[in-house]
Amino acid sequence: MFSFSIIKNDYETTQEVVSSLKEKLEVRGWKYDEINPSYVFIFGGDGTFLKAVSTYKENITNIEFVPFKSGGIGFYTNKNRVENIDDTIESIENKSYKLNDFELLEIKSSQKNLIVTNEVKILNEKNPLYVEIYINDEFLEKFHGTGLVVSTSNGSSGYMKSAGGAIILSKDSRIFQLQELVPVSTNKFRTLNAPLILDENHVLKLKFEKKSNEIMIIDTVEYPVEDLEIEIKSSKNKIKVVTDHKAASKIEILRDIFVKDKEVIK
Repeated sequence: MFSFSIIKNDYETTQEVVSSLKEKLEVRGWKYDEINPSYVFIFGGDGTFLKAVSTYKENITNIEFVPFKSGGIGFYTNKNRVENIDDTIESIENKSYKLNDFELLEIKSSQKNLIVTNEVKILNEKNPLYVEIYINDEFLEKFHGTGLVVSTSNGSSGYMKSAGGAIILSKDSRIFQLQELVPVSTNKFRTLNAPLILDENHVLKLKFEKKSNEIMIIDTVEYPVEDLEIEIKSSKNKIKVVTDHKAASKIEILRDIFVKDKEVIK
């Protein structure tokens, strides 16, 4: 038996599609299960996709996500079209669909372990951030400034791009990157102030001077920084996404979203 759940945006038109899908799946023998679904259907943009991953982060290895977007382009949601929803259901039931994997980061502290789909931003909203940065336990620098952002390869075209980071095309490489946000640059404080590319062999360790007002914003969810030390590294787990065989490539999506002139120059 197939079990499923649905995560959607707040648009009225989406509700109509969701109601129709739920009824259709239950008629076909699917079981609606919000706690432990095998498939999570997603209706909305990339923000809705990130919400779905956050909702089921504790069971990420046992779930396959099925995103739908009726218009526009998104990096995660540009996989299946609402108008082809019957074909997608049949491909799942027949086990003839394609899976697209997206990399994750792990954040480890004494309080909790968290996963990152796009990026984690570490900020202090009241005072400048002071934090020592280590790579594999080797000291790199003492950062003083607004904050830090660490992104996955799939998240590199989001907030990280706006922060001056690199867009990473590489897939299945377990590459991630660190970027400083508005560092203080004086005779007393000077840091790398450039995107730093890391891979699965690197563990990024952040040591805070004292418990203050630091927060972590992981994708769309805010968490307090409860420890004086946290570790960030590439995760062995991945997000599994059911996708149309004709889904756009990352280069095509980048071109459609960011490049003004889409004509090929010969």
